[in-house]
Formats: sequence, C-alpha cells, structure tokens
Amino acid sequence: MSLITVWSPLPSGSGSTILAACLPAMLCTAYPSSCLLLHGGALGDRVEAGLLPFNKLEGFRTEEEDSGMRALQRMYLSGRLDSRNIKDYTASLIPGKLDLIRGDQDGESGSYGAIQLLQYSGILTAALGGYDVVIADAGNGLPNALDMELISRSDLLIIGLNQNLHAIDQCFRDQLPAMVEHVKQYCFVTGKYDASSHASLLNMKRRYGVKSWAGTIPYCTEIQDAWNSRNLLAAMLRSGGVMRRSRTPFGEAVTVIAAHVAKQLGLPGAAAEGKGA
Repeated sequence: MSLITVWSPLPSGSGSTILAACLPAMLCTAYPSSCLLLHGGALGDRVEAGLLPFNKLEGFRTEEEDSGMRALQRMYLSGRLDSRNIKDYTASLIPGKLDLIRGDQDGESGSYGAIQLLQYSGILTAALGGYDVVIADAGNGLPNALDMELISRSDLLIIGLNQNLHAIDQCFRDQLPAMVEHVKQYCFVTGKYDASSHASLLNMKRRYGVKSWAGTIPYCTEIQDAWNSRNLLAAMLRSGGVMRRSRTPFGEAVTVIAAHVAKQLGLPGAAAEGKGA
C-alpha cells in the first residue's frame, strides 16, 4: 500500500539503480511484507539489467507478451486489471515475497501520451492495492513522464547522490528544490561512498543545509561484479544476511536504509527494529 521511489538527479554514478534493486530484497526478508519492484524504463533496462540473466532477457523480447507492462496495459484497457490479478503478470524473484514488473518493450523510445500515462497510473493503483510495498526505479537525470508519475505519487522518495560536489551543487540549485515539492517525504542516500573523502556525509549535510534523513552506501566490488553478471539478487541476499555478523558493509548499509524506510512507512516489525538500531 506504500510507494517508495528511488531517483537520482545525476546522469550516473550514484548507485541509485543498484539500491532500487537491492532494497526490496532486504525489505521483504527483514519485514513481513510483500514487495513489488517496477520501473519507468524499457524492457531489460534499469533494475532488470542486474536481476535477470541474458537468456531470460532475450526470451522476453521474442516470446508472446503475456506478462510485464505490455500485458498489464492490455488488461487495464479491457477493464479487467485489479489488485487481485496483477500478480499473474509479474516475474517472481523471491517466491511469495518479491515480484518484478518488466518494462514496456517500447519504453523510452518516444514521448508518452495522455492515454499511456493513464494506463500507467491505473497499473500503479492496482499494484499498490496488491502489495504491501511497491519500490520503483525512476532512473537518473531528468525524469520522463512515467518517472514523474512515480515520483509525484511516492510516499517516500529516496534521492541518490554521490560525492562529486560540482554536480551536487548544480542539483541543489536547479533541480531538487522544485522536485521535492511534489512528494510527501524524502531522504538522501549517497552511493559508492568513500568515508575518507573530505566530502563526508556530515560535511555534505552542512554544505547543503539538509535536515532530512540521509544515509550512505559504500562501493562494493562483489555487488558491482554481481550487477555486471546479472546476479545481483543472490549477492544482495548473501551480503545482507539475517545474522549481523554475516553482513558485509554494503549489506549493513542497505539494512540501515531498509530500517529507516520501514519505520517511515510503518511496516510490521519496524518499531522493534528501530529500538535496536
């Protein structure tokens, strides 16, 4: 029933797509909640690129479109789409806990008209009724129309940054003030974080007058390799193990972000997690 959108104003380098792919895995395993992952991009892009192997991606492009965004658009137009049947058109990543809606085969190939936006809004409404938490990857840089629909309807917007202060200066001056006016609440996550840099989290918060919650995620070679090999989910589950002693610094960072998200959204178990943090 809650929508979390991950978006970065930067063209690249924030790690926001990796966060969008890893966060739902942590949420659905740490808290008793069903999660759905979707995005505003094309088939095979964004979070799909790190979660689905090449053979599945190619198969999805050649098989009859009976699942994913294209099928959901047809269901919406026929008036048959609702919160009860939306799961029939998703790909299961963690059975019973985490599903994925694949992108539109023609996504981001051109402009989006009013009819397509209406379809997307209806699909999102059905998704929010069918899952406890929907996590959306709204991409990087200037949002397209579908990404803006995700951002504007968010219960929580996670804004991805990095430690390139030249780029961040421009974001805080030009993009972010207007963008955060569209959302209920937001927080910041600095990806590929180097704790030894002068651009520390504390210094960045002071520089930009950030009062909202902010977190960091360190660079992780294993996670980057898993992204490149399209095996991100298994790597995330290993690095974010249930037992604290088995977590990597990357997994611990995602755990902290998941705890904040769960507390903000009021997920079951979030209060107990917060007390122990």
